[in-house]
Amino acid sequence: FWSLAAIMIWSRVLAFFVLAVVGAPLLALALYINEAWVGNALAIIFFVIGVPLFVIFSLVAKFAVAYRMVESRGWHESVIRGLQLFADHWLLSLEVALVIFALNILAALLFIIAVIMLALPFIIFGFVLAAMGATWAFNVILAAGLAEFLLMIFILGSALSTYQNAAWTTLFMRIRGQRQYPKLLRLLHLWREKYN
Repeated sequence: FWSLAAIMIWSRVLAFFVLAVVGAPLLALALYINEAWVGNALAIIFFVIGVPLFVIFSLVAKFAVAYRMVESRGWHESVIRGLQLFADHWLLSLEVALVIFALNILAALLFIIAVIMLALPFIIFGFVLAAMGATWAFNVILAAGLAEFLLMIFILGSALSTYQNAAWTTLFMRIRGQRQYPKLLRLLHLWREKYN
């Protein structure tokens, strides 16, 4: 537990450190100029720099955790090896992250549709009971609907978390021993061979 916590903490600390090193001169410039538009531009720059940084170090942390769990290496060595593995396969890692992100969005949309469809009977029945003056029955229906909603969130969250961990572990097992090329490069190579 503590080694995994150390990996997670240090990955975030490193991201904040890099962001601070990059952002310190920009912040000093903004304070020197002291204009409102400079502050807005600085916020946009921090966002543009900060989001990729935290994505990168999050991916490094995933590889570091895999080194710790699969190969039982120390957390410090796991972080270094995770950084090296990401540097060697950064495009492939970003591809997997984008696929998982797209699947999460799709799962969220399907979940919203499923909740709306399953909630309609509860809502209609609840309004009927409320119109009849059966307040206690309305409360029971409302509690049952809420319990169903929370259960669905728990099941979906567990399934997504399991899938994501399995996907990153599978990627780690494939790329730690040999060089793997991202799908984008393979498609470009096939396209070039076909049309050249």
